Amino acid sequence: MAARLSPSSVIYYLHKESRNPRKALSFFQWASHQGFQHTTESTSTIVHILANARMLVEAQSLMQNLIAGKFSDSPTLSAVIDNLADTNKNWEFTKVVCDMIINIYSHARMTSEALDILDKMQNQGLVPTINTCNVLLNALVKTSKIDVAWRIFEEFFREKILPDVYTFSMMIGVCCKEGNLQRGRELFGEMEERGCVPNVVTYTTLIDGFCKVGNIDEAKKLFERMMERGLAPNEFTYTSLIDGHCKRGFMQEGLRLHEEMMHKGIAPNLFTYNSLIDAHCKVGNLAEAFDLFHDMQAKGVIRNVVTYNALIAGLCRVGRLKGACKYLKKMVAVGLVPNIVTFNTLIHGYCKEGNLRRAESFLAQMKIRGLTPNVITYNSLIHGFCKAGKLQDAVVVLEEMQERGLAPTDVTYTSLIDAYCKENNMEEAFKLQNYMEETGLKPNVITYSALINGFCKGGRMKDANKLFNVMRGKWMEPNDVTYNTMIYGYYKEGNTYRAYRLLREMIDNGMVPNIASYSVVIEILCKEGKSLEANELLKEMVKFGMNPCSATYTATFEAQLQGS
Repeated sequence: MAARLSPSSVIYYLHKESRNPRKALSFFQWASHQGFQHTTESTSTIVHILANARMLVEAQSLMQNLIAGKFSDSPTLSAVIDNLADTNKNWEFTKVVCDMIINIYSHARMTSEALDILDKMQNQGLVPTINTCNVLLNALVKTSKIDVAWRIFEEFFREKILPDVYTFSMMIGVCCKEGNLQRGRELFGEMEERGCVPNVVTYTTLIDGFCKVGNIDEAKKLFERMMERGLAPNEFTYTSLIDGHCKRGFMQEGLRLHEEMMHKGIAPNLFTYNSLIDAHCKVGNLAEAFDLFHDMQAKGVIRNVVTYNALIAGLCRVGRLKGACKYLKKMVAVGLVPNIVTFNTLIHGYCKEGNLRRAESFLAQMKIRGLTPNVITYNSLIHGFCKAGKLQDAVVVLEEMQERGLAPTDVTYTSLIDAYCKENNMEEAFKLQNYMEETGLKPNVITYSALINGFCKGGRMKDANKLFNVMRGKWMEPNDVTYNTMIYGYYKEGNTYRAYRLLREMIDNGMVPNIASYSVVIEILCKEGKSLEANELLKEMVKFGMNPCSATYTATFEAQLQGS
């Protein structure tokens, strides 16, 4: 039968059955099964018949099959559109079919093809429906073609189509993802000016955006405005606010919002639990974190890798590394796959403890699982080896890092510089600092503090002071570590004036010297018979909640006796 089917005979049969669209569709499909290769004209004809009969679901299904290649050597949808435009003068009909095809391409993430159809519509003076434009916009955003999405938004929604709440919410979401909250706020204002009422999704999107950039005040204002408009926040709204407050250190407000959420009968979701667990772990409230972890199971909320990673990080932070390993095993037992964050956390934890062999074993496990170590992995190991005084091992890790094409960061160089300074190898330390700057990285306060410490330990206070001034000349404020290091260096040199002056400068800049700095300055003041100044510093120590040692009290007391 397929041999007797010709393009003209197929089109004849289709036209003959045009008043019976289902029969026409059955014939079209039958012909395909018989091996007939449909032409652009035959495909256009059946689409025309189905669309005219308002059998849009069937027409859409047919066109989806064309895209999926279920008809061998089938024409492209673009060719079908061209044929329909040439043979059909019912523009409303053509618009319906074009809308349908743009929807099909957009859902298939074939945005280039969808844009081609949109251009054809424009050339014919046709404007797609708001729903079609929204579907296309969504596909462009999902495929990261943000510039094109903005162009479509500006061309169509500003000139030809009135945007709806979905359009605005989607583009506000794009602004938030790009971190451009000002533009997002402007779109929100434009939305209201046009009489388009923001919904819960719109508010939540913008609230989440402000929370992610740390602007909690603006997020709270939007939340209050949302409530005033009678819109009920959902679990996503509360989760954004809880996460935002907790990440900014406002733990109590985050917990209050959680209580409010529960009181309103809004069940926390996975992200809510993860935010709260992570926040509790970061401040050492492990008991509360585990309560939430167990509550998740009771409420039927499935834990994910992020949940376990938060607990593992919390346990590592307080030195409970065996417990962290226990939860790694539990994580694997429930079918979850540890990721790079999991291994980096454990490697960092063991490096911090000084158990470098165990840290290296996790690096090996990581590689076995097919995970590629990143800059964080290597920085943890380099810092661990440097801290343990194993500089050569640290250099070996650095070489592996570079072999993998990873560029060292300021953290990498600072760890190595500090290690060289502790070995009194200032020449190598400065070589690294110079190389660091040549690669475009700027030494930070910690880098300078390490170099200053190296000079102080070597008794080179003139060089330390010169570097201290260079640091300040670069508008880099010394931190408490820098000051304490310099004070101790001047103490060893016996330079009372400079040690005392730096201590006073430190306090004036809002920093609190450590016990060692206070003690050594008090000691040298007492030796020089400056009992009043020594006694003043002793009182300051107590005021700041420090407990001076008996030697400090004795030195001050004896200095007062000698002065009386």
